[in-house]
Amino acid sequence: MPLPPGPRPIPFLGNTLSIDKYQPWLTCTGWRKQYGELVHVNLIGQTAITIDSSSLAHRLLDQRSRKYSIRPVFALAKLFGWDFSTTTMPYGERLRRHRRIYHQEFRAEAITPYHQLFRRKAHELLCNLLYLKLPMNTTSIAKHPFVTLISDAMRLIVQSASSERAALVAAIPILARIPPWFPGAGFIRRAQRSQKLAREMQDSGVETTASKLLMFLLAMALNPTIQVRAQAEIDSIIGSETLWWYPVVPLGTPHSTVEDDIYEGYHVPTDIFTCIRFTKAPSMISRDNDPESFDPSRFVTSERQLNDDSTVVGFGFGRRICPGRHVAATVVWMMIVSVLAVFKVEKMRDDEVNEVEIVPEFWFGPSIHPLIHFPCQFRPRSIKMEGLIKLAASA
Repeated sequence: MPLPPGPRPIPFLGNTLSIDKYQPWLTCTGWRKQYGELVHVNLIGQTAITIDSSSLAHRLLDQRSRKYSIRPVFALAKLFGWDFSTTTMPYGERLRRHRRIYHQEFRAEAITPYHQLFRRKAHELLCNLLYLKLPMNTTSIAKHPFVTLISDAMRLIVQSASSERAALVAAIPILARIPPWFPGAGFIRRAQRSQKLAREMQDSGVETTASKLLMFLLAMALNPTIQVRAQAEIDSIIGSETLWWYPVVPLGTPHSTVEDDIYEGYHVPTDIFTCIRFTKAPSMISRDNDPESFDPSRFVTSERQLNDDSTVVGFGFGRRICPGRHVAATVVWMMIVSVLAVFKVEKMRDDEVNEVEIVPEFWFGPSIHPLIHFPCQFRPRSIKMEGLIKLAASA
């Protein structure tokens, strides 16, 4: 049986030069328009499949999860010091131990004792926003040593781990052993710095959780009518839309097949590299007519009940779904509800009392998040709400 359709590769390099270095999901968008939801590409001899439909991802990665349960070998993960991460870990006994620990300590029931801590941190956030007299600007936060650590690590990865470099190191492993002093070995020197940062950090999930919260604040500043509706009826559809509106990891983390698969007449070989495009496009949620808008009602049925699409895009698929999803969802939900309950998130005004327009700008790397500075302000919804914030903070 044939492989799925895809772009014509060039000798040796395959399709790597066709992929946008900084926003590869845009390349996937073009491929989908030309070849369909399931596309075959060549990455310097390595066969890869891109999935550009949430329903197709569900049918393959959820319903056939056993076949798609492993991760491909990430040639640059060890080089950059990120092979400790459960996310990129290949299937084996070490991963099974990790998953058992995650299930024991981070399942929905197990994190209940942490709710008090989550609420306390949410109250601290409210107090900080209450006394924030400047526009929304986390420059001071960005200088925090831990945040600097994460930012530096992400920047090094973006600078060096482009699709063509990753594919080249996978095809020619000896490139990873080039000495750092060798001409043209800048990515090796950056990898050494990344290893040091990874050892200091040993952290996962902070970057994406912070990105979701920033996306939410940006969405509220840009959509005051949605904010009013949410404040009138705070329910979980707002959290769902925040996760969907701008998925912070637009290409997810690739899966790999443990055995051959056949889908609608196409052959998906063993050990194939499988990417899922998580973006705000009609292809991901076919019923949607306006994917660019922030519209929480897309998660409500005609009977005014929540549908079942709440977090599939945010946390992945199948057996490699994010093991910390319950913690992340709970933290994001508590922060969102707390902010909406007591604050109006508004655009800043200039000296002439005109609204300062917000032009959304994003940082593109392994994850997406709004650029640190976008002008908005947090105003208590009433004197009573301001008193509640102070009371919660003092408690």
